[in-house]
Amino acid sequence: MKPISITSMQNNRSAVLQLLHRNGANSRQELVELTGLRNSTLTSIIRDLIRSDVVRTTGKRESNKVGKKQELLEINPDLGWVVGAGVQERVISLIYMDASGGVIDRDLLQFGRNARLIPDLLKNRIDAWITRHGGPPGRLLGVGIGMPGVIDTDLNIVLRSTYYEISDFPLGQMVSDAIKTAVNIENDANCATLAESRLGSARDLDSFLMFVINVVERNQDYVVRSFGFSLFLEGRLFRGPHFAAGEINPPADVAHEPSDVITEEDLIVLAKPDGELPESLNPFVMRIADTLSEVVDLLDPQAIVLAGNLSLRNTKVIDAIEAEVNQRIVSLHNRYVSIRPTALMDQGICTGAALASLEKALTGRDLVSPNGSDETTGTS
Repeated sequence: MKPISITSMQNNRSAVLQLLHRNGANSRQELVELTGLRNSTLTSIIRDLIRSDVVRTTGKRESNKVGKKQELLEINPDLGWVVGAGVQERVISLIYMDASGGVIDRDLLQFGRNARLIPDLLKNRIDAWITRHGGPPGRLLGVGIGMPGVIDTDLNIVLRSTYYEISDFPLGQMVSDAIKTAVNIENDANCATLAESRLGSARDLDSFLMFVINVVERNQDYVVRSFGFSLFLEGRLFRGPHFAAGEINPPADVAHEPSDVITEEDLIVLAKPDGELPESLNPFVMRIADTLSEVVDLLDPQAIVLAGNLSLRNTKVIDAIEAEVNQRIVSLHNRYVSIRPTALMDQGICTGAALASLEKALTGRDLVSPNGSDETTGTS
């Protein structure tokens, strides 16, 4: 029999932990069926995880077999905790999670545009939080940070962030030195995408795109400042070999299409789930459909999740975009791409940052590799 390589064992361990993290408690039989592992292999993995207090038993579930009850397994929430930080314009949103992914607390920190202040701001806020509430069970397993820019997730370096005017900035090491724990830096849209795949609108999907629409106030109206994509393909984030997948240059400030201009009244309509579709928004709908249909034909996702600082909840607008996209893309049997609003809104970035940090800490490896393959190089 061919021996199992260390990489294979790590992959199997990661698969088990990822399922427990996504699904909550599972029985051994369910894990065998979901992973495709042999009973003996799974038993060895579970034995190791229980011995190291990463996994614990929690009650039993009735089995289809008479007289049998299936013992349930879950990630031990008392193993430790993580902090997820979403760095956005003017604020840093924080989420505290236990090792099983349970939310302990949330916080909001006012912030300017000086990225060099982030390490001390986070350290002081976390220290103050512990002083007020007491430390959660276990140790601090890691801190995850999501922020705008092109991020080298192997080296935890901000390669470029236009908004914060930094490049080749070693934010991960700086935060790690300040807080004395493992740090995981990720692009903000990728964090939101990971959160949607685990807890939000894309939980049932293997391949989807997050489409980020950002607007900025300009004179009496609002202008679409930038578009961007985050790619979740075949069960994993895809960043590209240069960590820049999905990055789209913002429109030039000197010239905007009519479809880029949105009034304050339009913003209110877009945010209302039961709002109408006024004629004034037709150019906006067509502009979004133009962009999405081209990318759908290129990457062939199951769905697109809409996000950004523009609250787009209007079902009529979303339905209109969806219909237009499906009319424009190459027609194939049984092909229909759904358009969905984000389920997590402003909490998506910090939530995804916490989840990425937690999965990395639990598995000892990065589950969302730079090139989308099963091979990873990151360690906790």
